[in-house]
Amino acid sequence: MSRYSNYDDIPACLPAYLTYLPAYLPYLASTYLPTYLPVCLSTCLPTCLVYLFTYLSAYLACLPACLFTCLPAYLPAYQPACLPRYRLIVGQFAGRATYTGPERIARRKMQQLSPEN
Repeated sequence: MSRYSNYDDIPACLPAYLTYLPAYLPYLASTYLPTYLPVCLSTCLPTCLVYLFTYLSAYLACLPACLFTCLPAYLPAYQPACLPRYRLIVGQFAGRATYTGPERIARRKMQQLSPEN
């Protein structure tokens, strides 16, 4: 059984985002960039840093997951089918200004997804 690639879903999602992006430029400039993006990244990036000193492969998988999870939810391409495995780990934290125990939850979910288990 082949190991799941961290980047398998990204090429499938990118064309959809790029197609809808021009229609959402006003929203991106007025709301998304100044408010939503900083909050989103400040919640999911610390979760990724937990893996930096433990599981490098998990850290490398978490970074693109964080960035894609933080793409605007208003884009039609933002669906659970895009990056399904990443969403289990990072998606629940994105866009929340406060949360409790994300490192513990993310580590447990990563262990559940690990092929070694």
